[in-house]
Amino acid sequence: KNIDIKIFGLLMVLLGSVSSCDFLDQDPLDEVTEAIYFQNAGQFENAANFFYTRFGFEDGDGGTDLSNNVTDGSENYAWGQTVSNANDGIWTNNYSQLRAVNQLLEKAAIYEGDASDIAVSVATAHWFRAFHYDKLLRRFGGVPLVLIAPSVDSDEVYAARNSRYEVVAQILSDLDVAIAGLPTADDVQGAGTVSY
Repeated sequence: KNIDIKIFGLLMVLLGSVSSCDFLDQDPLDEVTEAIYFQNAGQFENAANFFYTRFGFEDGDGGTDLSNNVTDGSENYAWGQTVSNANDGIWTNNYSQLRAVNQLLEKAAIYEGDASDIAVSVATAHWFRAFHYDKLLRRFGGVPLVLIAPSVDSDEVYAARNSRYEVVAQILSDLDVAIAGLPTADDVQGAGTVSY
């Protein structure tokens, strides 16, 4: 009888500890996540500044409008009829960067602070979205327009290509938003930032 009481008590303690694991549901303290970032204008500015790291390598000649010298074995890339393969760095790198750009834009839409404090960061994100879609358009023609930061199970990950006209319309739309929010070239304090 004494053993039954001890076992029952032990089971109650274990059940109580399992049901009260709220202390385990915390944001990680050793890394930056969406849950703890994009809380102030400085974080938006840092995220927008990250986009400039893409300028470190410009995809060589394959990233220019002269890319018809790059082939997939049957058709020229410049004809806009090429299917991307999993190893094409221009495809994967630009879509990877687009996810970060779209993430900033999504967080800006729900930002609770003063929107004018993050206006330049948002305009910079629109400029970079246009930049990445321009690179994709020149290499592949029509490409999927992904205007959200997708998760691995989002439908947008497997979306069909949009037409060249739709991609160009999105580029122009993003540039219009960027122009409205970016500083002029005369007002830019630091060298190397986008302006109009």
